[in-house]
Amino acid sequence: MEAVAAALRLRRVDRSKPAVAQNFMEFKLISEAEIGKGWEAVQERFDRFADNGLLHCSKFGQCIGMSEQEFAGELFDALARRRNISGDSISKAELYEFWDQIVGTSVDSRVQIFLDIIDKNADGRINEQDLIEIISLSASINKLSKIKEQAEEHAREIMAELDPSNKGYIELEDMKSLLHQALGNSPFRHLLKRHLSLELSTLESSSSSSYPLRRWCRRAHYFLEDNWRHVCLMLTWLSVCAGFFAWKFLQYRHHHHDVFEVMGYCVCVAKGSAETLKLNMALVLLLPVCRSNTITTWFRTRVVPVNDTVNLHEVIAVGAVAGAGVHTISHLACGFPRLKGTEGWTGMVMLVLMVVASTLATPWLRRARLGPMEWLTGHEAFWYSHHCFVLVVYVLLVVHGQFRYLTHVEWYNKSTWMYLAVPMVLYAFERLLRWSNVLQVELLKGPWHLRLITYAFCLFTIWVGASFPKVLIEGPHGLTSQDYKKYDIVLLISLGIGVTAMISIIRDIMNNNIKNLESDLESGDTSNNPVSSSFHTRRAYFCWINHEEASFEWFRRVIDEVAEIDMHGTIEFRNYCTSIYEKGEARSAVIAVLQSLKYAKNGVDIISGSRGKTHFATPNLYNVYNRIARKHPNQRVGVFYCGAPVLANELRVLAQDFSRKTTTKFEFHKECF
Repeated sequence: MEAVAAALRLRRVDRSKPAVAQNFMEFKLISEAEIGKGWEAVQERFDRFADNGLLHCSKFGQCIGMSEQEFAGELFDALARRRNISGDSISKAELYEFWDQIVGTSVDSRVQIFLDIIDKNADGRINEQDLIEIISLSASINKLSKIKEQAEEHAREIMAELDPSNKGYIELEDMKSLLHQALGNSPFRHLLKRHLSLELSTLESSSSSSYPLRRWCRRAHYFLEDNWRHVCLMLTWLSVCAGFFAWKFLQYRHHHHDVFEVMGYCVCVAKGSAETLKLNMALVLLLPVCRSNTITTWFRTRVVPVNDTVNLHEVIAVGAVAGAGVHTISHLACGFPRLKGTEGWTGMVMLVLMVVASTLATPWLRRARLGPMEWLTGHEAFWYSHHCFVLVVYVLLVVHGQFRYLTHVEWYNKSTWMYLAVPMVLYAFERLLRWSNVLQVELLKGPWHLRLITYAFCLFTIWVGASFPKVLIEGPHGLTSQDYKKYDIVLLISLGIGVTAMISIIRDIMNNNIKNLESDLESGDTSNNPVSSSFHTRRAYFCWINHEEASFEWFRRVIDEVAEIDMHGTIEFRNYCTSIYEKGEARSAVIAVLQSLKYAKNGVDIISGSRGKTHFATPNLYNVYNRIARKHPNQRVGVFYCGAPVLANELRVLAQDFSRKTTTKFEFHKECF
């Protein structure tokens, strides 16, 4: 073990900071989930799959909860050789003995079983062909096609490492030592894991109470603490809507006696809801949509968080549709529908267009998830229906507002055009501004997403910023990631193609830090004081979660460039490949060995091909937050997520929990698609 320890001391500095120690504390032949189910679940499956009291080897994997039949077959053969079983079927008693060895408390025994899988002829020696077979098998079950294609080359590298005298084989003890080095399980890892689980249970228990009222009050307090800005905004909006409704209701109740005598309270409700409709139709176009003027930009960045702009647009739109519905129902209830008049057909057309636009804007239709109806849905249908809404509905609303039942008022005293004039002028001005002096890029094929295209152009401007004096980018709406500059510490988490946004942020962080460093050197200030710069970000943690190795090729060069120029360790890379079984499992042990050898040799990760070392399986997000909270107490951390919605809620809840229970405050931002 001294040679292994010496080799570890000579290894390059790993940016992802893995543990390095030499003791096995955890080595599993099957997953923790299946171990937790216990022998009872295995026994139940045996009763289901057994034939005449015997379980065939082809059903062994299903019986123990292992989906990879090929690896399960190799495990069955290794266990059978240890028990001198020559047949291809086993009884329940023999299965129990197999299960006891698989989940037994002896780690050395489980490691030996894995070595027996490699050493098929049980001669205590592993040759190159044995390595090729186990590498191909491990790469196949972990969906690593490139490693499988280069299995022979990787086998030769292991032989060169462990067989320097060219004997043609390596001893099992040498392979065991290599596993120790690759897995790198710290002797204190189980204590740390236990500490984290106890801390999590303490955090959860502290938030619960045996008194329902106290528990409800605590939850209400946390909710208001996290969403006070949203609550204030919603209360203000609802109060304004209620005020406008009450004002118009009372006006027709007390000042239009002739109309009230004919139509009663129906007209009061209809006019009150119409007033809220006009207000919301102005707000839905002005605040969330218009972006090229100072007032709306200030509102969308200071009053409403950027990632809630679309939510605000949706809430106001729901208010507008509700107002239109109440207005229509009230008129119909009065018994004077007059659908043949201008006010009648314009109202019905507007109502139909509202229903169509709001329906096509739902996530299922916007993302074309209706199978045979996809040709009627999708982002284009959503986009065109909304712009038709702007062009047609607003014109019809002005026309509709010029006609009234039983009252005659000059057009300049009618309020509909007053509500809509400013928003429509600003919107038209923005459209004209965007259509002038532009470069149009048309993408004909491919599963493109508008937000990702916008991110790609953001990345493009960072790369070629020196060649163009100014580049204005038009995207679907504001990006949530644009607020990262106000945080000293940022946690960037991306899922799959969502990395596009995070790469642009990483490049921007590095470029700004280089500029600040050069500026400090020119001024003679070498303290690197962050207060002297308007760019606050000084530390970034980047987690990229992918399901397959091929995805890491997208930005491998960019990651390597950043790693090359990041002399002070500003950015910590953590790539995760979810198709690989977690570290410490037999199914990924050989991949860990290859990764360790490759990284120690030239500092390049065998999975991603970059300098950032790839971690196995899905990350433990609680541990990610916990580590940052311990490193940066009494600081504010911006958490930015881009990817599918599957992780958004968990990240948001963890940010809230750690902000409440630690001195580190996490502020969560998301961009889901």
